[in-house]
Amino acid sequence: YVLFFAATFVPLILMEAGNDESASTFWALTSMGGTLAGMLFFGLGMILALITLAILPIAIGHVVATGEFAAAFRLAELWAIFRANVAGFLMSFALLLGFWVALSFVLQILFLTIIFCCIYPFVLAPLTVYIMVIWSVMFAQAYRDSAEKLRLQIVASSTMP
Repeated sequence: YVLFFAATFVPLILMEAGNDESASTFWALTSMGGTLAGMLFFGLGMILALITLAILPIAIGHVVATGEFAAAFRLAELWAIFRANVAGFLMSFALLLGFWVALSFVLQILFLTIIFCCIYPFVLAPLTVYIMVIWSVMFAQAYRDSAEKLRLQIVASSTMP
């Protein structure tokens, strides 16, 4: 995001600093290029954020289950855990997203009134903590179900001749 803002606004600031018309044209074109580069950086940042959001709950659960920090970086194990319970993880994401959208809608209504605007920060803080607790429980349940399915698969494959 820093690259986005730097690529967008630095040419604008430099354009205002120069009084020469040819320099102004150069900085205007540079600003347009910076804006396009900024959009590219922003899009790349969003893609990386979505990938991180998809991996993070599984990695946290794996660290807690194994007691090893290095377990968060074993992508093959994380992928196996995700594959064992794809529906559970997707349902957790969908429920979290739906809850967050509904809560955002309610909070925006509170934010638009003068009286509730003053208590908005005090309402937002405990609700954010509550969402994090719900998030943790949903993904812990999905991780537990995945671990159980993997355990049953290992037991079934070891008992087969």
